[in-house]
Amino acid sequence: MPELRGAVVAVTGASAGIGWETALAFAETGARLAVCARRLDRLEQLAQAVRAKGGEVVAEAVDVAQADQVRRFVDGAAARFGRLDVLVNNAGYGAHGRVEELPAETFRHLMEVNYLGTVYGCQAAVPIMRRQGRGVIVNVSSIVGHRALAGGAAYAASKAAQISLTESLRAELRGTGVFVSSVHPVGTGTEFAEVAARESGGLASGPIGPQQSARRVAEAIVRCARRPTPEVYPYLPSRALVWLNALSPGLMDRVAWRMARRAGPRVAAAATPASAPITPSQVSGSVGRSSETRNIAKGRVANTAMPNPMATPHPTSAPLSRRTILRTARPSAPRAIRSPISDVRRVTEYASTP
Repeated sequence: MPELRGAVVAVTGASAGIGWETALAFAETGARLAVCARRLDRLEQLAQAVRAKGGEVVAEAVDVAQADQVRRFVDGAAARFGRLDVLVNNAGYGAHGRVEELPAETFRHLMEVNYLGTVYGCQAAVPIMRRQGRGVIVNVSSIVGHRALAGGAAYAASKAAQISLTESLRAELRGTGVFVSSVHPVGTGTEFAEVAARESGGLASGPIGPQQSARRVAEAIVRCARRPTPEVYPYLPSRALVWLNALSPGLMDRVAWRMARRAGPRVAAAATPASAPITPSQVSGSVGRSSETRNIAKGRVANTAMPNPMATPHPTSAPLSRRTILRTARPSAPRAIRSPISDVRRVTEYASTP
């Protein structure tokens, strides 16, 4: 879909972060937008920003964990504009903590929002796009969907499920004119860490590893809509982590452990012997539907990807050695595309240093 002017684009989780920037980036191409999230007041602000750019937009309050609400949103967008060209499944949030400590309810609710929310979007959009004979579905996953960190199992599992869903659906739709892609950001400068901390009883850490702006991720999503590719890595060197984890998962275990240890005490706690376990009352949304409803009212859902394991240190920790896992360029500086083999070598060197 080289030309996006006039295309109909639906974006979930558009009230902040990657979703917000994605909506604005598509608006700049001349696309017509349908956006949803749970915070209607934020969506109204986004709609004003889109209209200020001359764009056409419709906004709707939607909880993506509810299949009927997602279908109503997708069907409504297609009915309003006459078709659906692009769906961006972006809504999601995170939580941090040991597998043995996080309540099972936290795992369940993360799957409902991050994974099943994506399933519902795909199930609603695919019949429409099949009838059209074309369309693009972009599922926003995370680099941790390929390689999780200590303390990140609940979030990473939901992102890994998104990847498997995308791979299977892409194969099912081969030859139909409908393309399905997954996007794998590293850490982004959004409200994700703050929300994750609230959802984890204060256990989550600050940003870990190379950071990229939500705008940069949004631009990668727009490029993918124009020319779909199976997997998109807005931070290109992160592909090395995927390859190395497939070749030597034991080595990556060592890297992940070192990242957690160097990232500061809150993250390191997940890689060291456990203290007292977290009780359900310490975790927002872990004590039943009434608590989840309160979280919805307070806007406790973020729309971005979990920080990834290719980490620079937390400000309170010791600096990394010269042989860092990856070198993080200044955000304003253009990045040369390095050979992925050199990135693999840096990871190996980092793991072998004392």
